[in-house]
Amino acid sequence: MTPSGMQASDDRAFWAETRQWLVRLIALLIGVLGLFGASKTEDPVGYVCGLGAAIAAVAFLFVDIDRYFDGARPWRVGDFLVDSYGGLIVVGAVLLALGIAGLFLAATHPGVGYYAGLGLAIACVLAIFLNIGSYFDAQEHGGTGSSPIL
Repeated sequence: MTPSGMQASDDRAFWAETRQWLVRLIALLIGVLGLFGASKTEDPVGYVCGLGAAIAAVAFLFVDIDRYFDGARPWRVGDFLVDSYGGLIVVGAVLLALGIAGLFLAATHPGVGYYAGLGLAIACVLAIFLNIGSYFDAQEHGGTGSSPIL
């Protein structure tokens, strides 16, 4: 292996590790901000949203720690995307229903519920588009999964 090849391999390993630490830092930040928001709100929907964000962040970090000690590679976005037509239909329908529920939440609960509902709906739309892209990438690459970027 040439020195430039070793340099590229070292750089790739460094940025992969840095990316994982940034993901963990963002999850920790989401958890702390969720707890802070839940403690400062008087709205029950805001309390549930903040507490839910904190619980989701802690669960993500616990699973990440478990995967690390099991020797499994860290999660990537591509691990959560589908690459089959049947999976795309099922996941698309579930995300569509969840997005509509988010819009109903935004329409019926002012304040924090409005922003939480809109955020949920936007996240569902983005997840649907990512899954559609993953499906077409898998078809284009002969069923090898999502694109190499994800």
